[in-house]
Amino acid sequence: MGRLVYIDGVRYAPEEAKVSVFDRGFLYGDSVFETIRSYGGELYALREHVARLRRSAHSVGIAVPVSDDVLVEEARAALREAANEESYVRMMLTRGQGPVGLDPALASNPCRVVIVEPLQPLAATMYQQG
Repeated sequence: MGRLVYIDGVRYAPEEAKVSVFDRGFLYGDSVFETIRSYGGELYALREHVARLRRSAHSVGIAVPVSDDVLVEEARAALREAANEESYVRMMLTRGQGPVGLDPALASNPCRVVIVEPLQPLAATMYQQG
């Protein structure tokens, strides 16, 4: 089963994926995310999740640097390349990097990250008994 990462549209093996320590997502948690599960090899409500990611980014003043179509295609490409039976896909958008300081305007170039992990379903008893 495959794990992989896309950063700004470029595919990386998980052990090679890196985001700067000066990224505001790392420094201040200045980011938004969506987590999407696949069913039958398709991401559930993908366009709705992307729309919510965009709304969340807008609500905290993070510019989304690409169209929804690009975000959708990156998520689908990552899912295909991971080739898992089922997956979790985490899409993140950070404000970007810049000098250390509290002013969000210090950041530039929002960073997009897509992480694919194989789904590890809970035991059937967890669904039956809680």
